[in-house]
This record gives sequence, structure tokens and C-alpha cells, in this order.
Amino acid sequence: MKIKIALIGKGNVGTCFLHLLKENSDIIRENFNLNCKLVAVFEYDGALINNDGIDINNLLDNGTNFRESQFWKKNVKAKDLISKLDINVIIEATPTNPNTGEPALTHIIEALN
Repeated sequence: MKIKIALIGKGNVGTCFLHLLKENSDIIRENFNLNCKLVAVFEYDGALINNDGIDINNLLDNGTNFRESQFWKKNVKAKDLISKLDINVIIEATPTNPNTGEPALTHIIEALN
């Protein structure tokens, strides 16, 4: 079964998630018959979106500026697109206000729509 994943926030937590996904994708495929594919990465100034999958190795390469990719969409916001994309799993890894839950709360609500 194919699982399409979107990551919201590629800071420390988001980058650690990408490392875990890269390191464990074979185990997940073998043990659970799930083929995980990263299809979107949202940042504060846009999003990297490719329904065919994003190369995690390139994304993690410090020398690669993913904002120069042909799949980079400038000024796109997760809250505006997340419910419109073909995604099965959302990883919310943005810095969040502990009093309001924002922006994570809005992202989660949009994902559930």
C-alpha cells in the first residue's frame, strides 16, 4: 500500500523525521507492506510539492537548496493547500504557540477537512 506523506516544517524536528523515514523505509515496507513516499514539504515561504515523490537524500543534502527545485511553489501556505492535496499522512513539525496551538492547530483542522 502506498502512503503519501506531507511534512509541515523542515526545522530540527522535521529534519529528524526525514532521517528516520530514510533509515526505516525498508523496514516499514517489509514489516507492514507500506511504501512511504514524501510528496510535500511545507515551509514558511512556500512548499516543495511533487506527487511522484521527493528525493529525501537530496532534501537532506546541505549543499542542495530545495527552494531552487522545479517543484518549489513560492508563497504557498500549508493551511491553504493541505486539504486539497492527495496525502494520507501529515507530519506537523512547526514551532507552535503553547497557548493557542497555532499554527499546528489550523494545519491539523485543514488536514481533517
